[in-house]
Amino acid sequence: MKMEMVQMNKCKFFLDPLKAEQWINEMQNKGYRLTDISMDFIYKFEETSEDYITRVDYQEMMSIPKYEEYLSIHEEFGWEHIRGGRFGAMTQVWSKKPDGNDELFSDRESKINYYKRYMKMTGGLAILFLFYSMLFLPDRPGMIFLTPGLWDLEGMEFWRAFLFELPFALMRILPAVLFPVTVIILFIAYYRMDKAKKELEQEN
Repeated sequence: MKMEMVQMNKCKFFLDPLKAEQWINEMQNKGYRLTDISMDFIYKFEETSEDYITRVDYQEMMSIPKYEEYLSIHEEFGWEHIRGGRFGAMTQVWSKKPDGNDELFSDRESKINYYKRYMKMTGGLAILFLFYSMLFLPDRPGMIFLTPGLWDLEGMEFWRAFLFELPFALMRILPAVLFPVTVIILFIAYYRMDKAKKELEQEN
């Protein structure tokens, strides 16, 4: 009788895709295999008795032929494409059984190029969030609540109106919160790129 495969979902959000890679591999070392990622934070695993290794990559927008070539090259080396697309808006996630050739980057120059691509993405997001904050964020914190006369209400009537609009108000300030976050990620990527450059210079 065929045994039913045990599946498990984990909700995690990572600012650094390499931290996500590390966590996924830790889960796989516990006997689970990554099968899918949804909405950037829902990781789907299934129980397995085999070993798997996962690596992440980031690519800029590619044409259809170039994207198909990108996929086929990795698949020739045994990698299974778990997540990603050709439009450069998400991290590419690859997985396979370890065979001694378990790195996506063949040399440090390739890793430097990865960090450059990732810096370009996070830098663009930081500029977008900054412009949004400058143009649309109100001068006073209380102005993120748009319910007319909210601050004149009292008692339970106030709390009902306040709690109803609170999620929408938080969404209005979210870009302003994400701006410093993306700047931090940008500096982390720059630090790692600079470190890889120095290691490459020492090797040469």
